[in-house]
Amino acid sequence: MNQQIASWRLLGRLIAYAPRIYALDALLWLGIMGLFPVLTGLIVRAFFTMLEGGAATTRGVGSWIMVLLLAAVANIVVIVLGRFTKTQYRFVVRSLLYHNLLQGVLARPGAEALQRSDGSPIAPGEAISTFRDDVEEIEDTVVGASELACQGVFAVIALGVLLSVNVTVTLLVFLPLLAIMAIVRQLEARIKTTRRAGRAATEQVTGAVGEIFGAVQAIKVAGAEQAVLQHLRRANATRQRAMIADQLLTAGIQAVFLNIVQIGAGLILLVIALSAGQEAATLSVGDVALFIYFLSFIGDFLGFFGTMAAFYRQSEVSFERMAALLPGATPTAAVAASPLALKPLVGRQPPLPTVEQPRPTASDTLRELQATGLTYRYADTGGGITNVDLLIRAGEFVVITGRIGSGKTTLLRVLQGLLPAQAGTMSWNGMRVGAPAAFFVPPRSAYTPQASRLVSAPLRDNLLLGLAADEAAITQALYLAVFERDVAELSDGLATLVGAKGIRLSGGQRQRAAAARMLIRRSNLLIVDDLSSALDVETERVLWERLRLGSGVGDRGTGIGKTEALTSHLHPLTVLAVSHRREVLRRADRIIVLAHGHVVARGGLTDLLKTSNELRQIWQGSVGTSERRNEGA
Repeated sequence: MNQQIASWRLLGRLIAYAPRIYALDALLWLGIMGLFPVLTGLIVRAFFTMLEGGAATTRGVGSWIMVLLLAAVANIVVIVLGRFTKTQYRFVVRSLLYHNLLQGVLARPGAEALQRSDGSPIAPGEAISTFRDDVEEIEDTVVGASELACQGVFAVIALGVLLSVNVTVTLLVFLPLLAIMAIVRQLEARIKTTRRAGRAATEQVTGAVGEIFGAVQAIKVAGAEQAVLQHLRRANATRQRAMIADQLLTAGIQAVFLNIVQIGAGLILLVIALSAGQEAATLSVGDVALFIYFLSFIGDFLGFFGTMAAFYRQSEVSFERMAALLPGATPTAAVAASPLALKPLVGRQPPLPTVEQPRPTASDTLRELQATGLTYRYADTGGGITNVDLLIRAGEFVVITGRIGSGKTTLLRVLQGLLPAQAGTMSWNGMRVGAPAAFFVPPRSAYTPQASRLVSAPLRDNLLLGLAADEAAITQALYLAVFERDVAELSDGLATLVGAKGIRLSGGQRQRAAAARMLIRRSNLLIVDDLSSALDVETERVLWERLRLGSGVGDRGTGIGKTEALTSHLHPLTVLAVSHRREVLRRADRIIVLAHGHVVARGGLTDLLKTSNELRQIWQGSVGTSERRNEGA
């Protein structure tokens, strides 16, 4: 009962989100499903009564036919308007759910996998299915509730009219309703169980398809095409069985509802036919026509009522699945009123929100960043970092290094709030940072992770991501990222489409594109994770030299003196880098060495090569030459 009340309240919040368009839509559909059917029924009754009375004339018949045609034309016009408002309202409801779900996902720690409140993981396929199927389920239920209410109004009016004609016959209309309610009550648990199974099977197929597309090269290299296809066939077969069970149950319920209504209609007509004497005498031909006409609409209402009752139970499953994506596992956030930049039904579309370069304040300018006792341990592996201290001053180049799995990437993620610190504190210029995820953003800091994330869009859009930046800022960022020559050689320059995940660019170009995207934000602190792993020796040298100097003086031998003046006003860059590469270690002011999640050494390169066996092995290249893409320790 509590779940039912909660679900109705959630649906009610969606209905109340856009009350004007909802009221207009409801008014139109009240006419479509209420006013015009009642009017048409009364016209039909009057027409047949006229015929029965024997007073029909050619002119009289023509007049009634003309009235009926005019009512039909008016109904068509209102239906067209109703379809328009219904489409608009559907779009608003869907947009609100998308907005809130995406906002909830983005509010989670950026590097933490999606998971439920009990700690169980949420697969990508499940998240996609929730955004696609469950949103559509809720949208249909909300819209259906409006139509059901409109049909209900007409059913009440029609029922009143029929009661005025014959009470005994009309009361039989309630028999199908009672049967429908009893059936739905018995099938509640089954409806929800089959819907959950169908959604879960769909998630498996969606996730498998996504993983296959993301690993095409690895699959082909391993010659595993047939094995992968067989896995996909099995997942599809499981989904097919689950979806057939779900669809059969839904179709079966609808068939039962329809048959119950038809049986009820048959019983009513049978009672009319068998009524002797006084019952039959009280029913004129017009009354019988009105009964049959109204009965079909009341029957539709009863059938729709039963179908909506089943859909409502299925929508509870959708709300449960949405709650799993939201922080705190509450579905209330999914239907919360949020401003949307949508074009209204009447009037001008509000301007879309712009992404502007944040204006740094005095407190945003980095003087000192300090972290004390940072700790984060993964529950499944036990890896992570423990009690890590960190100090970075303005203009410094600090490098974190260590073996694969030593906790380097985890440290960067915890520092920025991409993973929630289990212990420890951070302060910026002596002021404690309470919410790192919201604090470590431009203009304070910018981040480039190990894996460069590009989307299938022009290169310019990948660099800006909606930011309003001038050409000078773009030129500066391209120069510092050693990417200006590559862009000049691309067929369409910054307008070049990079393809899915940046596939049209080389690995090194993707890294430098990500670096340019970071630099365009002109942040005080640059945090980079294995930035130059895909670069050749010379490009790597120039990249780190430009980042280290920051002012753009750079390498005079690269022939880029034309753009150096553009960068001359930039402050010296403060860089926190994860790397084991010699070119980076040579330029570091200080090096922090991690092992098994603990700081085992710190200092300058020369001293550490003498005192730290761990760093010597890293320098000699005996611990590997590449970083794990998703470091879990």
